[in-house]
Amino acid sequence: MRFPAGPGVVVSVLATALLSGCQHGKNLTAAGEVTVQPVSTKTVRVVWAEAWQDGEYTVVRGGLMRRGISAYPLTGHVDVRFVDADGHVVRHASSREVGIRRSTPGKGPRLSPFELRLKFRPAAGSTAVVAYHAGAHER
Repeated sequence: MRFPAGPGVVVSVLATALLSGCQHGKNLTAAGEVTVQPVSTKTVRVVWAEAWQDGEYTVVRGGLMRRGISAYPLTGHVDVRFVDADGHVVRHASSREVGIRRSTPGKGPRLSPFELRLKFRPAAGSTAVVAYHAGAHER
């Protein structure tokens, strides 16, 4: 019996399983307490993202994928803004450097994982806006 999915699907499933297997705590996204709003750009797509509560830390993690074919990798960071039910930004954080692999025709998609840990507890009904920005963060 053959597996009907292509190599890209297998890679995505394995990456998700590996990242999910090590997580302890409560999945805030699955519980409906925090909505995650991915913001994709012309060059990078936020494939998935979720928020977890791990003790006193909120963990936002997910996967990024390069759009189109490119011969060079990208280096940038992930910004997360927690917005309350009234639309006010209550917390903002940026990840360390995240590399997005170059894309190669015929190799399938390449998922680049990211994770941010914030000593913060979002209120129920909050939204985490997740966006990738190429280059260094402006301080």
